[in-house]
Amino acid sequence: SGEASETAGSVETASAPKAAEVSGTASVPKVQAEVTAPKVERWYSPAVLQLAREAKISQEELDSIPGTGYEGRLSKKDIRTSLLGYGCMRFPVNKDHTVDEEKAQQLIDRAMEAGVTYYDTAWFYHDGESEPMMGRLLSRYPRESYCLATKMPCAIIDSLEQAKDIFAKQFERLQTDYFDFYLLHSLSGRSWKKMLELGVVDFLEQCHREGKFRWFGFSFHDEYEAFEEILRARDWDFCQIQLNYMDQNIQAGLRGHDLALELSLIHISEPTRLRRIS
Repeated sequence: SGEASETAGSVETASAPKAAEVSGTASVPKVQAEVTAPKVERWYSPAVLQLAREAKISQEELDSIPGTGYEGRLSKKDIRTSLLGYGCMRFPVNKDHTVDEEKAQQLIDRAMEAGVTYYDTAWFYHDGESEPMMGRLLSRYPRESYCLATKMPCAIIDSLEQAKDIFAKQFERLQTDYFDFYLLHSLSGRSWKKMLELGVVDFLEQCHREGKFRWFGFSFHDEYEAFEEILRARDWDFCQIQLNYMDQNIQAGLRGHDLALELSLIHISEPTRLRRIS
């Protein structure tokens, strides 16, 4: 799919924000997702909301408890991750093409030690192995020490019920109660229209409002005209495009890059074109 990964040196780049500082005293970086928006509302993880319901704590009481939520509206301007992210599509594999999980753990540990805080996976990666494996590998680290991105596999979605089922399973596979970044995967003009018609976009917007993920975006592999249509269709938090020295004029290209910077935060996938650029 040409998504945001490389092999052992897997990277993604975010063009807008500066990297947050990294702790120099431990292997786990400091919290990277800083929130600086005006204190208009508070965002809570689903786990906190569930505990509040069970304890019969009102919304007003919850808002008064320090440390339970993130202050302010989480907007695209509030995203703070490492400038280099880690794509989880091309890990070392065994002879039977399954992921070598021991080597993958070493790579993730090294990335965490180096201050990488953005980890991008998807339903399809490594024939479905990537999400559950990343759930295991990242479970060794405090949830607030990294940002997790995964995606709705638009290419196989034929009904809203199927999308809801996959979305629910992704929480189980990744061993988390919320995602930081959630994307419609590999959108084209055609798949964008299909997701609208099936109600998948409306469903994910509702999930976004409920705090099941913090920022909503899409990855893209089609022509520029389709990219502009999708980008202008709603107020996205971010988008992810394929861009490098070889791919300046294909897909969204530099024109799409410049437009996205005007409207949204942009993530770059395939910055080294599968290691063909060095």
